[in-house]
Amino acid sequence: MKKIAFSTVLILLFGIFAMVFSGCDNSSSDGDDNEAVCKAFYDAAESESVAIDPSINRVTINNVLGKTIYMVRMNPKETVLEEKKQRTAVVKSGILNNGSNNASNPVQSSVMKEFPAENHAVPAFDLQALEKQLEKDPRYILEEKLNELMKKSAAQSSGQVSRNATDGQTEEQTVTPQVFHVGDKTSFYTLDPNTLETFEKKEYELLASGDEYYVWVKEDDPYYIKDKDAFKLKAEKLGTEFINGYGLVRYIYGETYDKLYNEDGKTPYGNMAECSRTGTKINILLYSMVDEGKVYGFVYHGDVFKGLDGSNEGRFLYMDSQTLLDKPLEAYLTAMHEFSHTISMNQKRMMNGKDWTYWYGELLAMMCEDLMQSYLGITDSFEDEGLLMTPKVRLMQANSGVFWSTGLTGQANDTYAAVFMMGAWLSRNFGGVKFIKELARNGEVDMTSILMAVNACSDTSYDAGKLLKEYAESLMFQKNDFGLNHDSPLYPENSEFFCDYSDGIETHTYYYPLTAVNLWDPFYGWYNLSEKVDCIANESIPFEKLPAVKKRRWEDNVPTSAYLGPIMFNDGTMTGDEGPYGVMLYKLGTAGSDSVTFNLKTKEEGETPQDELIFWFE
Repeated sequence: MKKIAFSTVLILLFGIFAMVFSGCDNSSSDGDDNEAVCKAFYDAAESESVAIDPSINRVTINNVLGKTIYMVRMNPKETVLEEKKQRTAVVKSGILNNGSNNASNPVQSSVMKEFPAENHAVPAFDLQALEKQLEKDPRYILEEKLNELMKKSAAQSSGQVSRNATDGQTEEQTVTPQVFHVGDKTSFYTLDPNTLETFEKKEYELLASGDEYYVWVKEDDPYYIKDKDAFKLKAEKLGTEFINGYGLVRYIYGETYDKLYNEDGKTPYGNMAECSRTGTKINILLYSMVDEGKVYGFVYHGDVFKGLDGSNEGRFLYMDSQTLLDKPLEAYLTAMHEFSHTISMNQKRMMNGKDWTYWYGELLAMMCEDLMQSYLGITDSFEDEGLLMTPKVRLMQANSGVFWSTGLTGQANDTYAAVFMMGAWLSRNFGGVKFIKELARNGEVDMTSILMAVNACSDTSYDAGKLLKEYAESLMFQKNDFGLNHDSPLYPENSEFFCDYSDGIETHTYYYPLTAVNLWDPFYGWYNLSEKVDCIANESIPFEKLPAVKKRRWEDNVPTSAYLGPIMFNDGTMTGDEGPYGVMLYKLGTAGSDSVTFNLKTKEEGETPQDELIFWFE
């Protein structure tokens, strides 16, 4: 098993540090209003970082003259860390200047007065890279709809025995698969893309057919009617691009459903090859979605259940017809993203009985997009329109702060950005496609699955806390030897990690490359629409230097400046509810003396701290 070589910085980072003295003092001689002061002293010469125990409310660090002091607040739990349970870091002495890179911030004295008693809440600042989608993600709504239908079905069939294709009732249950030919018409259930709530039977025409797929279009679709010949060519290209890509994805992610299931969602009804009228072929249904809703494509997991409302009872993928015409690369990538969900659902739920949290399913699907970018010829050129269709474009939004505020949770647009940032880091540091294959195929979900894949690929014993420490450092410091700023390892010597495919003319070999990502490049820059920017430590540049964001339309309130890299605060009193497995970054300033001291206080007096604080010195 090949191990990843980490930098010596990481070895030092998590080494044992020297605590010279710690203890609590109930006296008020140092101006703490008779409050017990639990002190800790550390020596920066012993280690590059220190982890601060929750019982400590005053920290002194020695041997730091001229060093920059950083802090991270971690939440290595699957629940939200409320801001009232977070400790703020208030400079008491020793900082020459705060951590701002902006000229508007004044240089402070070497011995600072303590900040005002009130703390600053991050939610007061409009820190967003892209327009925030407040409503629920369409796919999340679909999952809720499926759960609702399954509960309803279970209630209606209460007391009845689940049937299967071998219980002697084969005449009722077996459907002879049909063979369809280009030009044939039939009806399928179609989801209303506006409400994502109602299904109707609509007529479809078969435009393209292959050994493993059918491509259908709703016969009255306006984009099909406008130019049928051009649309048919696009449909044929979609079929070949998708099925080749699907084969490459399946090689890593595993197999999709080969059975239909009863409405209880657990017991098999029968083999899909015998019980679905389209057999095991993948059906791509094209109809206009974007005009009426906000959906480019989706899969409906209800299609795998026999008799469930809206189920087409087979392997189905639904795509927007306009996207196929105008943005074919986005259509191809969306198709692979969406159908990977069906593979993951089969691997995790049907084979291992595990139901994931929403973010985990999106992590797997965006890792699929990341793997398949090169297959589709999408380069990392910032002038390449294709790059704007990949998950990498979400890193602008991730940099703006959702990596800590959303973390690994949620069901809106922010979820994708935060999840992809961590997924991209994991895959580029723990074996590339090897890590993704472990993640996709192991028998667990959520953080348990991530840790299992990390430890399998690195032959280590990470827990969530240790993993988040390394993740935080990769976001805090721009270095070339770890983080996202390097290509993932390739494994050309090991046949397990590459796959051959044919384009119909010749055979090609795909190595699943994951290219380097420099989070500090202007392409991933973000902006702030608020005038309150003094708390931001990131380097600022003119807004027009953001090549991708420039292409977005602004009617008014156009930003004048932008920021580079993951958001970092220069004010240790900035707080905000921190999402599960989130990390919040601070650049507290440069030491103007050999010793610096910080007071640590919870957001609300009397609250027990539940955060994990780490100080770095560089």
